[in-house]
Amino acid sequence: HRLSKIPEDTWVQIEVTDTGCGISPVDLEHIFDPFYTTKHESREHEGTGLGLTIAHQIVQEHGGHIEVKSALGRGTTFLVNLPAVPARVLDAPMETRGV
Repeated sequence: HRLSKIPEDTWVQIEVTDTGCGISPVDLEHIFDPFYTTKHESREHEGTGLGLTIAHQIVQEHGGHIEVKSALGRGTTFLVNLPAVPARVLDAPMETRGV
């Protein structure tokens, strides 16, 4: 995992890489579609096909985008790009609750 600022200080990029089996070009076109999964091909792993859909939606709602680079047999890299905006200061303190 790597976190870096893209030139011009306008974006923050989070890079997540694995060394798994990679994603085929056919599947790559659909990985952000709701309920799309390749997990049914393997009894070893299960999934609902919602994880990447939800992550993609959250990133988009924050003005960002996700890039995917994948090579069969070599792994996949997800680049999550988010706008680098200053943090907002809350006007009132947050209410805290006991844990």
